[in-house]
Amino acid sequence: MDQQNSGKKCFSLVVRKLTALKLGILQILEYNTTKFIVSLPMFDLPQEDETSQILAEMAAEGIDLSQPMQIDFFAAFEFKEQAEKALPQVQKLQVNQLSFTKVKVQKPEVGGGVELVASVNLIPNAETLDKWDQAFTDCVEKLKGYSDGWGIAL
Repeated sequence: MDQQNSGKKCFSLVVRKLTALKLGILQILEYNTTKFIVSLPMFDLPQEDETSQILAEMAAEGIDLSQPMQIDFFAAFEFKEQAEKALPQVQKLQVNQLSFTKVKVQKPEVGGGVELVASVNLIPNAETLDKWDQAFTDCVEKLKGYSDGWGIAL
């Protein structure tokens, strides 16, 4: 965090999987506008351990994981039409009788293409996040999208 915000508990933590993450090479943590790249040997870890590790890092940063929070899932599409076609399908997804509260298509902060962002409010734990991530990934990949991870904003 920069000096201006160092005393404040308001910051944004975004965990995004990139193509490199699929290869187990890196993970990006974004605090406000400063990005930190952390190399992790994720290719040795099962998926639930990766999520557990991310949650442990979030808890270490002082995030209260016992409270409901908005979790955003991201998908990248080459064309806007593909993302718009996926939007109603993602809106219909349900995990443990919960649905996404907001689904939108937008231009990504970095790179080209189009990004679909789906938000759900829940108490984060590895099992629940893995179920949501799998359902979201299965849905967007059937529609020619690429699941690009999840994140939170506080």
